[in-house]
Amino acid sequence: MFIWNLVSITAGVIVLLILLILGYIVIAGLIEGIRNVIYKHKS
Repeated sequence: MFIWNLVSITAGVIVLLILLILGYIVIAGLIEGIRNVIYKHKS
C-alpha cells in the first residue's frame, strides 16, 4: 500500500505542475494579447 501512496502523490504533483505550466502559458498569452491591442490603439 505504501507504494501506491507514493504513486498517487507523485501523480498529483505532476498534475499540479502541468496545471501551473498551462496556467502560466495562458496568462502570458493573455497579457501579450492585451499589450498588442493597447499598442495598436496607440499607434
